[in-house]
Parts: sequence; C-alpha cells; structure tokens
Amino acid sequence: MTIKFMAIKISILWVAFYGFVTPIALFLKIIGFDPLHIKKSNHKSYWIMRTNNNKKSLPSNFYTQFIEK
Repeated sequence: MTIKFMAIKISILWVAFYGFVTPIALFLKIIGFDPLHIKKSNHKSYWIMRTNNNKKSLPSNFYTQFIEK
C-alpha cells in the first residue's frame, strides 16, 4: 500500500467517527439516554453479602473450582 492510500483511509475513518458517531453520542447524552444504566445511584456499595448457607460459596470449596464433578 502506498502512503497516499493509507492517508485516505485514515481520513475517511476520521471523518466517519467525528462527523457521524460523535454528534450522535453527544445528542444522546444531552437527552439523557443511558443504555448501560451507569447513572450514579445512592447505594453505598454494590457488594453482595455472602451467606454461609450456600455450601458452594464456602472458601474451603474454592480449591475444586476447576475440577469437574
């Protein structure tokens, strides 16, 4: 490939990204669209407390986690 051809490809990708993808992302951000649900919440933590009722989650059983039974 020639340098001229590579420069044209990079230019087309640049125009496609900054001319098409970025305005759409900015518009969706302005209207408040949040497809990943990553808005800040009032939760102090997202950790799930583990109970000892589930025998599979005991630390003593972790050594067999890759052994098929």
